[in-house]
Amino acid sequence: MWLAATAFFFILRAGGAIQSIPLCVFLSAIAGALSFGLDQLRAVGPAQPLLRLRQIVLVGLLVAMPSLFDPTTIDIDNLPRLVLLVVASVLLLGIWAVDAVWGGWRPRRLVNGFQWVLLGTVVWFAVTTLTSAEPRISFIGRQGSYEGFILVASLAVLASAMAESFSSESLPALFRMIVASTVPVLVYGAIQIYGFDVHKGSSLDFVPWHVPFHNVFASMGNPNHLGGYFVTVLPLGIVAAVLTKSRWQRIVLWVWVALTIVLLLQTAARGAWLGGLAGGAILVVGLLPRLRAGARTVGIAAGGGLVVAVALIAGGSRFLGAKASALLQFGSGSSVSQRYGYWSSAFRLAVHHPLVGTGPDTFAATYTRYQDATLAKELGSGFFVNGAHNVFLSWMANEGFPGLVLMFALFVFGLAWGIRAWMSARAGADDEAAPDQSAPLMNDARRYLVAALVAAFVGYFVQASFDVEQVETLFILFIVLGMLGIVNRGAWPVHRLVGSPFGSRGVRPEPGIEKAERDSAYSPLESRPRSYGRSSRQAQQQLRRLALALTAGALGITALGVTFWRADAIWRADHQAWLGSQTSITKATQLNPWEPSYFLTLGQAALDAYSRSPHSSDALAIVQAGVGFLRQSAALDGANSLAQEAYGGALMDQAKLEPSNKSLLRDALAALRLAKQENPFNTNVDPMIAAAETALASH
Repeated sequence: MWLAATAFFFILRAGGAIQSIPLCVFLSAIAGALSFGLDQLRAVGPAQPLLRLRQIVLVGLLVAMPSLFDPTTIDIDNLPRLVLLVVASVLLLGIWAVDAVWGGWRPRRLVNGFQWVLLGTVVWFAVTTLTSAEPRISFIGRQGSYEGFILVASLAVLASAMAESFSSESLPALFRMIVASTVPVLVYGAIQIYGFDVHKGSSLDFVPWHVPFHNVFASMGNPNHLGGYFVTVLPLGIVAAVLTKSRWQRIVLWVWVALTIVLLLQTAARGAWLGGLAGGAILVVGLLPRLRAGARTVGIAAGGGLVVAVALIAGGSRFLGAKASALLQFGSGSSVSQRYGYWSSAFRLAVHHPLVGTGPDTFAATYTRYQDATLAKELGSGFFVNGAHNVFLSWMANEGFPGLVLMFALFVFGLAWGIRAWMSARAGADDEAAPDQSAPLMNDARRYLVAALVAAFVGYFVQASFDVEQVETLFILFIVLGMLGIVNRGAWPVHRLVGSPFGSRGVRPEPGIEKAERDSAYSPLESRPRSYGRSSRQAQQQLRRLALALTAGALGITALGVTFWRADAIWRADHQAWLGSQTSITKATQLNPWEPSYFLTLGQAALDAYSRSPHSSDALAIVQAGVGFLRQSAALDGANSLAQEAYGGALMDQAKLEPSNKSLLRDALAALRLAKQENPFNTNVDPMIAAAETALASH
């Protein structure tokens, strides 16, 4: 499959359909990751058909999410990933529904220890979306971030599906799938290393990026996001290398680890580096018995890595020299001082809206009202802040203090469940003898797997304390959360999973108690009896079951079609906006009438046309059209000071052409005062308010 796909890509290159050989290599890496992931399902073992279908959907997500981006859209990465994630989540819900009425699947299989936190998060996001300052934006998410209600709901479905669809014995195969899914990102990162450091200005990169970054960001759109993704998956790759028995696989995996570390250093993301150190410390503790057994090899590897790192840093501006020196910049205007300003603003916002916050993904619009005066002066009134750069403060500002409690509960419960599962595996290992010390025992392997998951979990939250949330980084967090659910399903009975997760001292698996992942009412290998010899009652039951399954399938297909239709419309709207012409942006408003930036762009274009020809015969019509577009933008994005400022300015322009219409000036004054209220440090609005008041008084 991989070779056929690779040959196909290069045939397209020979025919001119693909213009870049590096793009063929990148696509080949994606095809190889997908082929490997599907092949690993053999290691997972046989499964009931609908369960296997869920596993295939999840493997496709694991492979596609890190590499999926669309350079022809304004938001090159978050929107495509959101579309894929939402469609896959609806598909998983549909498969569950069919399985429940036909195959005997029961919702109790979703019990994995995190069900109440996930359910509470989804419910609270629904409440804060309804009470949001901008409900439409909170539902879908703001353009560029897309962290609205549908993202959180989809991620909750994803984590539950991961914990339900795989067993604890399949965790090594899942680790290898995640490693394989990262290979295309490594390939693209290596291409950018060549373009940024080895041969500056090289045309090897197949995307003509127009961003100010000089550090590697691969398919993530930002070096900080790439660093956050790497520190989350790196512990999984290290443990996969430790546990593999094949020499060649071990070599490949350690090469993967080395390349990942090099690219992580190339991102120069301070938060990611701190997350890597925190996750690495946890991983060392978890792997301590293994490290002691191979102390000599570990010492040689660590020493070699230290020598290489020092050489790269000492090599000057090329590779790591300039990046390492940039990490020591903490003065005024640096990213450190900016983050402090964002955090203090988020806290002030949360204190002002303590219960329900301002709504999911609204921080970018509401930040200006609570921003720090010194930072506002340094950055300017038009500087766009895309988030609080701290996952806890972000949820506190957007979802109120209950949102902070939910995020903190997610972190504490995940950590507690990880420690609990690690100690249960350790207790099991202490009870067994080790006849062969060359390979880890089953409980040793489980302990290493859990240590990797806890390290990844902690590493994510450390780096997320300095960066904004993104669809891909949140995706990998919930994948780790789902795998922690798998571990706990394999270690505890159901009654322990619905109880407290904090009983971690003196934990031992309960002998003779069926674990939660083994549900006798729904065996993965269950096969229904043939129709021969059925009684009339059995025939009627199967007929009713078939009718219910067909109904559930029809409803699921309808929901999937509607979801894909709307998600695809949003994606195509972003593509039309990227084209930039008035016709394309007008089409974008028709495809996605909830996106305020499209109307803002059209309104500003109309006012620019008016300013170039203020005395033309159609000047009034142009201004009226601009006012209509900006009115729609302000209605959709009412908390945005810039939208209100643009709308107020347009009304004043129209008032000049219609001097007898005093209502225009009153509306303009109201919009400008609202803009000043939303951003007290916007000095551009003050003269406009004074001019509107003077004009209104003269009438």
